[in-house]
Amino acid sequence: MLALIFMHELSDIARDFLSRQDRGETTCKKEDIIEFFNANKIPVFEPVVNFQEKYSGYIFNAGAASISFRLIQGEGGLPFSNRMAFIEFEQGEAENSYFFVCATSDDYPMTFEIDELGRYYEDRECIASCFGKRIEDLAIREELMKLDDIEYIGTPFQKINFDFIEFLDLDLIPHASDEYTQWYKKESTYLRKRNKEIQLFAPRNLKLKDKIEKESNR
Repeated sequence: MLALIFMHELSDIARDFLSRQDRGETTCKKEDIIEFFNANKIPVFEPVVNFQEKYSGYIFNAGAASISFRLIQGEGGLPFSNRMAFIEFEQGEAENSYFFVCATSDDYPMTFEIDELGRYYEDRECIASCFGKRIEDLAIREELMKLDDIEYIGTPFQKINFDFIEFLDLDLIPHASDEYTQWYKKESTYLRKRNKEIQLFAPRNLKLKDKIEKESNR
């Protein structure tokens, strides 16, 4: 049975970012994905199928490391085939809950998974309500790379109390935010909040690091 859930529609900036990424050959037609799941007795959930359909085959970089995203692993050959392919997954503690490995990396020591609802996890910690939100995150980070003389403030170098930065009057970026991670912005100043972890990116000429330290020491 297919589980139904709202699917995030990418913003223009995220669609543009994704359109410029290379995508390797992969099983990405919905009917073929479901056929593969059924043939291998893998539980079928619509958000999981959606991930394979939209994002399988993309490779994203984390520093010098490459992370290859795909649920169906071991595909390839000439002609292309998934006859020897497989999916790694395990059942969660809750009833009808599952974790599917959705990426691999030879250089990055982390696990990447989605659950039956399409929520995205790193080292079994939920990062985003769906992988589309992770694409939004990557797109924003690419925009940050284009800005000149940006200062990085916050985790893991120093702790910032979110209440101390209200004076920045930042606006929430809805398309990149959910209950797990929030992005805020005002002009060239960006902030990412996940739980109590704060990452602030701001032009150096604003001298926000000094201002935040003064606010924190009050």
